[in-house]
Amino acid sequence: MDGKNLDGEEPLSVVRGFVDNIDKATIIGWAYNGTDEPVLIRLLCNGIVLGLVKADLYREDLKQSGIGDGYHAFCFNVLGGLPSGQPIQIEAREARGGAELEGSPCIIELPAEAREVTALAAVQTEKRAGFLDIVERRYIAGWAWDESKPENSVGIQVIVNDRILINSIANRYRGDIKECGIGTGNYGFVIVIPENLSLRVRNIVRVIRDDGAELEGSPAIIESVSVFDPDILWFMQFAAKNVENNEERKRVSEILLSTLDVLKTTANQEMAGYVNHSVERHQALVSGSEGAWGNIKSRCKRALVIDSRFPDPSRDAGSNAIVSHIRALSDMGYDVFFISLNEKKATREQKLFLERDGIQTFEAPLFDTVESVLRHQRDSFSLVYLHRVEVAHAYIGLARYFQTHARIIFSVADLSYLRLERQAAELDDIELKNKARRVRVLERICAIQADALITHSTEEMRLLKELAPRTPVFVVPWAIMTPPVIQRPHMRSGCLFVGHYGHHPNVDAALWLIEEIMPLVHKQRPDIICYLAGSHMPEHLRKVSCRGVEILGYVQDLDEVFGKVRIGVAPLRFGAGIKGKVLEMLGWGLPVVMTPIASEGIPFPLELRELITDGEAENIAEMIISMHENENIDNISRKGVSFIRENYSILSIIKEMEKVEREVLIQ
Repeated sequence: MDGKNLDGEEPLSVVRGFVDNIDKATIIGWAYNGTDEPVLIRLLCNGIVLGLVKADLYREDLKQSGIGDGYHAFCFNVLGGLPSGQPIQIEAREARGGAELEGSPCIIELPAEAREVTALAAVQTEKRAGFLDIVERRYIAGWAWDESKPENSVGIQVIVNDRILINSIANRYRGDIKECGIGTGNYGFVIVIPENLSLRVRNIVRVIRDDGAELEGSPAIIESVSVFDPDILWFMQFAAKNVENNEERKRVSEILLSTLDVLKTTANQEMAGYVNHSVERHQALVSGSEGAWGNIKSRCKRALVIDSRFPDPSRDAGSNAIVSHIRALSDMGYDVFFISLNEKKATREQKLFLERDGIQTFEAPLFDTVESVLRHQRDSFSLVYLHRVEVAHAYIGLARYFQTHARIIFSVADLSYLRLERQAAELDDIELKNKARRVRVLERICAIQADALITHSTEEMRLLKELAPRTPVFVVPWAIMTPPVIQRPHMRSGCLFVGHYGHHPNVDAALWLIEEIMPLVHKQRPDIICYLAGSHMPEHLRKVSCRGVEILGYVQDLDEVFGKVRIGVAPLRFGAGIKGKVLEMLGWGLPVVMTPIASEGIPFPLELRELITDGEAENIAEMIISMHENENIDNISRKGVSFIRENYSILSIIKEMEKVEREVLIQ
């Protein structure tokens, strides 16, 4: 690595910055990347995305310190404030590259808000302060009044284990109190407890009037319950093993299954916010505010993303695409939840990868199927994002039925029927031709039923408009990371093909490259080595021998491989969608020799279109040799990097997703 950018100047500047101050409501700092362009910062609290902020505010101290023109500060207002009374971790990252600012992560503990319990007053026995009738973990009920001021409603405090839980007013009419001659009878209260009292601790519940008088029946004690202690669980398993006949086993199984159903239902209701909704609904009814309940479910932006597998960016381009779209939705203010069609649980790495951006995963055993989430969290999502045709075909109907207020996006990844058609034509396979026809029908049905279609390719946008003329179509690519310092390729030699080899078009391209293209190259330039890298490399491909070809297989960090070759090569003969590794290699500064299929759907500028061949082996070989002898290769490399940064940054993805939301989702 020569440490220079494509112009041969000093290395491109990395982002500098600092988190200066964090308080309850604001996060203050600065960020500078060596240009006048403001840096976009992503802020997180305990791994949850708070939002994005531009570092474009002026600070005199930055100007005096030589930090650009001084317009590189930021001040982020935290809606609702940061949690207090517990340690929290704040992270500030550059949105495009993910680099952390100095002072990040920062672990702080904001002081808890000062709250005081009303001092108990001496209550005269001849005066009745009220009575605490019912105390349960879910709610409490009773009445309270001030005999000296019977026309006034009394304020009360609910205190649990010396902590104020609720402040309320006893103003509900109770006929039994009126019949007993106690004033007007408008002194009752029923309070739904927002957080059910813990089963594991002894709860001492007190209700005190605002003048300090404690109600009769207070304090009330709810003892702890230890049903799920290890000893009890061991006993349950021991008892189950000793059930003596199938009839009894059936009865025990029904009990356990019904208990599991309760756990699943409760988990879904909690994730959907239904528990809080029930509390708010009660409060809305008590307060008499009409329409309050109608707005409760719709005010939270919740997105459910469904794919066939949990995303793994090291595996395929589809994973990179969906992760970019998920991050964009999160930055747009959605609470994003992910569930897989075929995988019940994510690996630890996959789960951490999603949770790093605040994405929550639905997994077995509580969330074992997509159907159960759609059914049990009914009408709780404002957006359902279906990725790939097999997912859309399986769940677009159920999503319509159970999420009646949600907008449904079908993200095609690539048009499967188009890929199969081309593969069938290349291999002259009649069965593939028939399969392509069937898949085309499925993709058309799904496209017609969706509220919006997302593709990554301009060519597929045209085809989708023909399939479903009434459904809006949007081109939303994915973010491609580029290194801050780009190596100049003119001093290197060799070419690189990268692909996910579980995808048949990549296997076909690799074999064609080894067996036909590289032998033509080596007739003139035996010194040019071709490297093949990627996941799920099949054994038969590893065994294909050819001088000047090295099979690398899966590579943990492709940067090292990118840094040792002069160009990339993408000799795809069939396929669909845009090719992620083509974009990735261009972003790393490698010119890529491409077939028309490999370049399809990518809006290349004129300078990069020269890299597209006519798809013949001889011409691909000739272009590989030509690029090894081209003295202008650094300029081509620079054009490729600029193209990626302008069109495939996280900011451009957010911009396109906001367009989808503006034109479709918020209608």
